[in-house]
Amino acid sequence: MNTEASLRHPGLHARVKPDHPAVILADTGRSMSYAELDAFANRLARVLQNEGLDYGDHIACLLENRLECPAVQWGGHYAGLYYTFVSTRLKPEEVLYILEDCEARVVILSAQTATPELVELARWYLEERPADLDEIEFSRQLSGHDFTFADGKQV
Repeated sequence: MNTEASLRHPGLHARVKPDHPAVILADTGRSMSYAELDAFANRLARVLQNEGLDYGDHIACLLENRLECPAVQWGGHYAGLYYTFVSTRLKPEEVLYILEDCEARVVILSAQTATPELVELARWYLEERPADLDEIEFSRQLSGHDFTFADGKQV
């Protein structure tokens, strides 16, 4: 059996049918093709690796339902990371519990979910953890998307 064909990752679909929609938002009809999803995921994976995350590290994502969510998931997967999507409806103390439980080294927020309270909570959490990585500058490599990381910078 062909191992690559059995994995069914976006890169395989991007080679076979690059313009085919990989993700479609039902409420708006906006879509992302397999080629776009794979390119985004690869850029994010390289950024995460270049910033010092290692195989088996963990990222946490507090994002509303948005087109890029699967690409963020695959970016983490391509980088060899664990990823946890955290509900945007939780109270800050519940978010903190999940961040601590999963030992996230990076917290990803969108412009919509990056409330001052959550940005401050994420900064505090990352500063309290004994890790080298507490801030990430992504804006050059993933421009065009409104992701904000715990240091307040946008992606």
